[in-house]
Amino acid sequence: MGWVKLRLSRQIEGEIKNITVGERAGRRSVSFLTEREVPEPTTGIAPEVGVDLGVAVFATLSDGTRIHPAPDLVEAMKRAEERRSWEQRKLSRKYRKGAKSRNFAEQKLRV
Repeated sequence: MGWVKLRLSRQIEGEIKNITVGERAGRRSVSFLTEREVPEPTTGIAPEVGVDLGVAVFATLSDGTRIHPAPDLVEAMKRAEERRSWEQRKLSRKYRKGAKSRNFAEQKLRV
């Protein structure tokens, strides 16, 4: 096979254990099998807290702390709600259930 040009998509971490060279449709690819140390995940760093999302108060924590949203967040939420209701009205005017335009309108509402 000879020399093969290599373009790394990311840095190789750890000790290389195996290299596999493949060819598909005239293009070669190289994959590396490496072994490295993985740190143990930390558990229980912060105490658990419950969050109650409400209407009058944005959020209340289980210790009684009240969280109020930023004004720009409130404005963004209002715009999103207006957009959602506009999309719902648009969807209600679509006639057939299997129609392509109705499917597009339904997908916009899901996002």
